Amino acid sequence: LVFDIRQLIGSWETRRKALKSIKYWLSSKSLYAPGAPIVVVGTFKDAIKDRDDYLESVNFMLQLILAHHPQYVKNKQDELVFFPVENRTQEGIKLLAQTIENVTRQQDFVKRNVSIRWLRCLDYILEENAESWTTYSRVKFLSKLVGIESSEEISQMLSFFHELGVLVHFTGTPELNNIVITNPQWLVSEICKVLRDSKLHRYYMLSLVPQTLSSDVEALFSHGLASRDLLSKLWEEDKVDFMLDMLRQVLLLSDWKFTGKDTLYLIPSLLGYRETRTYIRPLLPLEGFRGVFDFSESFLPIGVFERLVCLCVMYSGRNTESVQPSLRSGVCIISFGYECKIHMYERKEKIHFIITNSVTPLDHLQIILAMMRKLKTEAVSPPWSLELDVNGEFISHEKVKRSRLFPWCRSSDSVQPGKHIPELDINSFVNRLCIK
Repeated sequence: LVFDIRQLIGSWETRRKALKSIKYWLSSKSLYAPGAPIVVVGTFKDAIKDRDDYLESVNFMLQLILAHHPQYVKNKQDELVFFPVENRTQEGIKLLAQTIENVTRQQDFVKRNVSIRWLRCLDYILEENAESWTTYSRVKFLSKLVGIESSEEISQMLSFFHELGVLVHFTGTPELNNIVITNPQWLVSEICKVLRDSKLHRYYMLSLVPQTLSSDVEALFSHGLASRDLLSKLWEEDKVDFMLDMLRQVLLLSDWKFTGKDTLYLIPSLLGYRETRTYIRPLLPLEGFRGVFDFSESFLPIGVFERLVCLCVMYSGRNTESVQPSLRSGVCIISFGYECKIHMYERKEKIHFIITNSVTPLDHLQIILAMMRKLKTEAVSPPWSLELDVNGEFISHEKVKRSRLFPWCRSSDSVQPGKHIPELDINSFVNRLCIK
């Protein structure tokens, strides 16, 4: 984790923002890689040169934060909790590099015994790296050359190398399973051809496509809607289906089935940003059934709300009675068929929802709950608590269930959709939710 030392010796507001950012990324690391060690690096060491008071102050602030993250690596040589470096003079770089190497050598995955056949097969696979990817059938052929005949063992081998980040192999759909990425950076580069900052890259993307697609570029950055024609220009045509399946699987994209014959895809992270409060304010006085998913005991990561929108759009799009959603950055108004609408918005560390025009709010709550549980099992969401509005008072979901409070409970027990199906791939998961 790298931070700018100057931000922790600046004004109170600068320090507050810097510490908030450091806390956020430490929490993200704990969510996505809970057992991994943390090396904290402070750049611009010259800013505290010959100022021991600054050094002690920065170290003290970081100590308070890192007390909640025992996996951090101490700077034993300087008796600090972080590693100050100066890029211009390379001061501190050698110690940092040595520390990272020593810590890496101590990790369990480095010491794990790996089959010589697996390693030899990996060599064969990487030798064919000219295209940055290969097919599963080709991997199967190369596996036979080293004596690996079992499809189960091939899957175990690919899963192991995927976990290490040496290869990338998704198995959620036949299209994904058929491709093995031999250069993970290639995949990142392909994703970044589409998922870009609209302020920085809008005009760069316009230079990559013919003028006839300029309106498609505008639709992408204004409404988060990508056309098949645009994606075919940004990606090679034979890669489009794989990339679409991959982005669907990780909930960065969903099919948009609300605009007739045009083939469009929603990418919620590219929804045009405007002042969110402008769109939240009209929702506050709405009459409806309210609830809130509260992440304040942990944190609300970037992307959780957008992935929830993806799931909602997938589900809504499979119901012929649904109307076109209204979406903005941090705000989603969507229907799950008929006249019912779900109004959702992200605010601070909470996701709020209001169910309107519904005679069965419990049914819609169970669908939203199933989606939130799915996000948790996909390791993109930390723990949350749910509170529901009962006669103007927000009460915990557990208490509502125990007391069987109207309108969030029925007189008889019912099975909650999605409660027992979190292990399904995304497409199968949404299909199960659609079963009446």
